[in-house]
Amino acid sequence: IATRNLVTCAPQDKPEEVFCRPECTGLHQIPIRDGTKIVAMLEKSEDSKPTVSCRRIDEEMLISSSTGILAYIHLAAGYRYHLVVNQNTIDGIVTRSDLLKLPVRVVLFAFLTHLEASMTEAISAQCPNESWLEHLTDPRKKRVCEEFQNGKRINTYISDDRLLYTQWCDKRDIIARAPAFAALVHDTNFTEDLKELEDIRNQVMHANEYLADASKLSNTVICASDWIN
Repeated sequence: IATRNLVTCAPQDKPEEVFCRPECTGLHQIPIRDGTKIVAMLEKSEDSKPTVSCRRIDEEMLISSSTGILAYIHLAAGYRYHLVVNQNTIDGIVTRSDLLKLPVRVVLFAFLTHLEASMTEAISAQCPNESWLEHLTDPRKKRVCEEFQNGKRINTYISDDRLLYTQWCDKRDIIARAPAFAALVHDTNFTEDLKELEDIRNQVMHANEYLADASKLSNTVICASDWIN
């Protein structure tokens, strides 16, 4: 998700003029290249009255090109951009706004789907013979049974396991209510956590609001990882 072919400026360029160049439109960080090396960064604040400052390269800015997307989400919570290091060369930049790119959406959706699959496996193991049905409300139980019959009717039949026709909210409620999971959810924010994670999953699918707060997105990944474990 990083941007390669960096737009750079020279040490002698006037900072206030650099961001006015056509190729710098919309950018908030411009590397300063001295010969073949990037030695510093011009940074423009995102305030209503932006200011420009110069900052020398330090370790906080650097990230390996082999860093995974989930790992970068945590780093983005602490710093708004990173210079990408490939071997001993800086050859790209990655920013918080890059977290809106399609590969990030795919990774986040897959990660949250992993959590839902983990819930399915746990329920199947702890509530055999469809005993989990008794922990659903009558309307939700009816919907699951209707989806199961409809799957048979229109030839999208999966298996005899009606658990595969439940939704995220059903799995959440089963785990919250079934005695088999009492020790797991006791004194935790399980229901609240799973509601928030479902909201994030829906935002990843349909909108950009999941990036409104980089720290919150990082905490979301940590929370999902904890519940998967």
